[in-house]
Amino acid sequence: MNEKRCSQCSLVRPLTEFHRANNCKDGRRGDCKACACKAQRAHRKANLESVRRDDRAYYAANREAKCASKARYREENPDAVRESGARHRKAHPETRDAAQVHCRLGVLREVTAELRQRPCEICGLPPRSNARQHHIDHDHSMNGPESVRGVLCAGCNSGLGYHERGKAWGRTKCPAWQASADAYLERHQIQLSASPDAGQ
Repeated sequence: MNEKRCSQCSLVRPLTEFHRANNCKDGRRGDCKACACKAQRAHRKANLESVRRDDRAYYAANREAKCASKARYREENPDAVRESGARHRKAHPETRDAAQVHCRLGVLREVTAELRQRPCEICGLPPRSNARQHHIDHDHSMNGPESVRGVLCAGCNSGLGYHERGKAWGRTKCPAWQASADAYLERHQIQLSASPDAGQ
């Protein structure tokens, strides 16, 4: 028997449309994958805080293994990674590719490549070949090369946005990180203020 009826939607589907379950007679769950995913999304929405807390705890306990797994997947499936990125850009046209942003700011590709070889200016994380590239941070209230402040790792780049808005998230709750971020902002604010084109 290669089909079964879903216990939730009552549709008859192929066995491949049901998740595996060793405690079931036929080795498959009673609800189909579509219904299982729907129930999981509803559970996450109803218990968002506890789910996020559990996710953070799991990631913290298995960070190295997760990073290694993601890096291995990217290395073994470059075409799938590119297609996923293309789908995301098509679904979210408001987001810009990093190269487009740097072009808008008037930053040369060579300068961008050189900056990304530097360590993060907040946490000091060196660039790694198996991780996301460092980000070129800039003052969003300005345009042009003068708005470029420095280079940050992905975590600090995201965290800095929260920090500048006065919100605590992830690493921004760490007093040492906050002090380093404040020093970074002060250092680059002085540089921006000293620029004759600043604010134009």
